[in-house]
Amino acid sequence: MRMNGNDLAACAVIALGVGGVVVGSLLGVGNQAVPLPAVNPQPVVVDMPAEPEPTATPEPTPEPTPTVETVHFSATGDDLIHDGIFLQAKERGGDHYDFDAAYAAMQGYYDQFDVNWLNQETLVNDEFAASGYPMFSTPGEITDTLYNLGFRVFSLSNNHSYDKGAAGIEASMAHWAAMPDDVVTMGFYNLETYDNYAYQTVNGITFGYLSYTEHTNGLPTPSGTDYGVVYLDDHETIAKQIAASKTTFVPFVVAAIFYYVFNLIVAVVMEKLEKRMDYYR
Repeated sequence: MRMNGNDLAACAVIALGVGGVVVGSLLGVGNQAVPLPAVNPQPVVVDMPAEPEPTATPEPTPEPTPTVETVHFSATGDDLIHDGIFLQAKERGGDHYDFDAAYAAMQGYYDQFDVNWLNQETLVNDEFAASGYPMFSTPGEITDTLYNLGFRVFSLSNNHSYDKGAAGIEASMAHWAAMPDDVVTMGFYNLETYDNYAYQTVNGITFGYLSYTEHTNGLPTPSGTDYGVVYLDDHETIAKQIAASKTTFVPFVVAAIFYYVFNLIVAVVMEKLEKRMDYYR
């Protein structure tokens, strides 16, 4: 069929209209929005593997801080009480012995030490009358003065230990036993066991104390006594005592060695006694 110009124009218009509708449908132009029913979204649970917790880095172990303990130690000798000293003490005291003036120059000096050790070279007691050279006995009130000065450790083994025989040893030991609990004495040993040791702990450090003498001015061990001194030539007993005293808890043993009158040596024993003795000889 053959179309004239007007038919062709009408077909073109129709084609354009249909194409516009199709394009408009595709682009959504000219369409009314169609409401859809509301839908509540539900969460979707998905099992996920748990993440591992981070491993904490361990703190380094700190190095232990060493504890340093210090003990200031003094050793004094010899406290030898001649007639002039106790007679002046009696004159000052009247009805008692006042020894304070004899030691006044030392007052306060021993306060700087933690341990004050003294060689008491005379027997101290109130059973015997006061006496001087050659057989000494000192009134017990002297220990009040010595204690107030700061002395707490007393060595009793020396050349005058036997000046008053067995009774002198007994009286002296009884006097020292009545002193305050912080007083330590050594030098008169049980002659059967030799095991009455003396210890003292200061600033966390424990000391063992021993005391020996070279001689007793020719006086033998008194008969009838249970206690006496240990002589320096008794190496076997001394070695046993040092070994027994020096333990894990007693790192230091202080040995007072009385060699001769007015010659006192205090040694901290770290080796065998014979080596220490040879060193000082």
